[in-house]
Amino acid sequence: MYIKAGFFNVISAILMSLFLNISYASDAWQKAEPGAQKNEKWQMVSQATATWLWVDIYQASLFLPEYANAGKLFKQQLLNDSIAVKLRLCYQRDLTASQIITAAEKILPQNLTEQVSTEVERLHRSYRDVGSGDCYALEHFNNGITQLSLNSEPLFETEAKGFKQAYFGIWLGAESLSQDLKQSLLEVF
Repeated sequence: MYIKAGFFNVISAILMSLFLNISYASDAWQKAEPGAQKNEKWQMVSQATATWLWVDIYQASLFLPEYANAGKLFKQQLLNDSIAVKLRLCYQRDLTASQIITAAEKILPQNLTEQVSTEVERLHRSYRDVGSGDCYALEHFNNGITQLSLNSEPLFETEAKGFKQAYFGIWLGAESLSQDLKQSLLEVF
């Protein structure tokens, strides 16, 4: 009987240790290093095509984490730093990095904080020319990190407060590149 009790105490201690390690790992995930949440499971909630002068430029897709319920979010909440969101732009024609930057600068607010302005400049330096079939993804994670990737290759990351609102605002904000595109992307909310 003594051996059995000792055995169960050892097993209990091992299981408790495993539970504490799993719990700690879960807490660590919330405070993950940049890029650590790349395996976020996203669900597409809407899709629309950006058109300029009757020419399709890119297909925009809006994603939320699988655990999120789009029906319980409000449009205004999407730009909050606490909401994880992904915007994927898949291009249907060739564009230079300069053309992408010029379009973004037309919409970005003029009153950005110095930190956000510096991060916007850094993101703009990371842009590359795109061709038909290339996809940029702009992802904001619950841990405050915003990441830009091209064809799944990370190009830029920032934790600057307010960056998400400014940059996602290009497509989802009050003054967006295209009101029609924004309306189509946000119709699920």
